[in-house]
Amino acid sequence: MKKIIYYVQNIVHLGVQIFVMKTATISQLRSNIKKYLDEVTESDDILIIPRTSDDDAVVILSMKEYNAMQETGYLLSSQSNRKRLQESIQQLEKRQVKKLKLKDL
Repeated sequence: MKKIIYYVQNIVHLGVQIFVMKTATISQLRSNIKKYLDEVTESDDILIIPRTSDDDAVVILSMKEYNAMQETGYLLSSQSNRKRLQESIQQLEKRQVKKLKLKDL
């Protein structure tokens, strides 16, 4: 759970993506599992099923979101990558960008 929180904090900090997290009890999930799974796969939502404690909760997310989190974790795994991403975001915010055509690359 701590790794996911770390990644989410970094994603929000970099302004790349903000996660929407919903919760449902085990009973709610059991009685409406198809509805909840459809909502998760059709949106960018993450579903949290609390259990006995915060560390014992279960997280349900789409494969698309899982892959995005894995990629973000990889991109943020080194200091040089984090620094380069932050510099790129700052350049974008200051509109210090160049438009390129694919054929010119």
